[in-house]
Amino acid sequence: MYTLLISGYGTVPEKTLKVYQFNEETKSITEVFGESLANPSYAVIEGALIYTMSEVEDEVPLMSYKLDNQGFMKLAQQKFEGGGIAHISYSSTHKALFGACYQTGDVLSIGVEKGQFYGVKSFISLPKGEGDISRAHCVQLDAKEEYLYVTNIHTDKIYCFKVDQGTLHSNEAFEALQLTKGIGPRDIVFHPSKPVAYITGEYSNQVTVVSQDSVTGRLQVIQQLSALAEEYTGESYCANAVVTPNGKYLFVANRGANNVAGFEIQEDGTLKVESFTCVEGNWPRLITCTPDGKYILICNQRSNEVVIKSLDQEIGEIGGLVAAIPFNEPAFVKTI
Repeated sequence: MYTLLISGYGTVPEKTLKVYQFNEETKSITEVFGESLANPSYAVIEGALIYTMSEVEDEVPLMSYKLDNQGFMKLAQQKFEGGGIAHISYSSTHKALFGACYQTGDVLSIGVEKGQFYGVKSFISLPKGEGDISRAHCVQLDAKEEYLYVTNIHTDKIYCFKVDQGTLHSNEAFEALQLTKGIGPRDIVFHPSKPVAYITGEYSNQVTVVSQDSVTGRLQVIQQLSALAEEYTGESYCANAVVTPNGKYLFVANRGANNVAGFEIQEDGTLKVESFTCVEGNWPRLITCTPDGKYILICNQRSNEVVIKSLDQEIGEIGGLVAAIPFNEPAFVKTI
């Protein structure tokens, strides 16, 4: 039995944050309970605690819940400066929640403990680019949680900050990686055991592989390759990437092409194209794997469902459709 947390776009009183159970033997789906929030497009899970947000303009509402057999028990809710928060990440080491604001280009860190918020530790406005615009899209800690990396989809930069007890500090040794104009870095994910990270380019439909110097935090481009099949000529936009639990394969979601690109991860962390698999729907906004590597979960935003497909992580093969969960504009899914 798998327990899944799914969230997406929608308004109150619609239930936009829900828990489901997936029975592996019968392939059946059961809705357990739900909560009404405005646009909880991303969430992080820490044990029985869930942190989420509302992706709305001109403010940053953050919420925390405790999950039990009765449902979601709200622990705290607080609004912060900024607007259009698009992504959050959590560190138990630093007891902090980090956020990226797409609307305003701000990066923030907030003290958290046992589901409570303890004020803003850092609030940083990233430099603006053409049109006086800045778009922070993803905040991601490295494997050792010593550095926080922030993608700016508008300025084509990956910023690097030192982290000390949740507070962000400028990294004089390496401020940012400037990518080629037009790549549109959306998502960055670190390999669990190799000193490399993978950056998806929303506008270029490329995957950029970077090496990391664990001492200075410096990133260096070591490979760039397309996330689309050679024969594909239509419009498409990369979404997120996920590394399989065993660290052998990388999968990238392609919105428009509506497939998942599969790459074998080589010994040095570089990639070799392996496959392109249909997502059985439209506009895969987010993909993830179950912790045991047996299934890949796909949020098909425009066809309003979360798809479960079988996965063999030893050979990087995505199999057939196992189940589909109806959900209005899903944007996030993860096992609890």
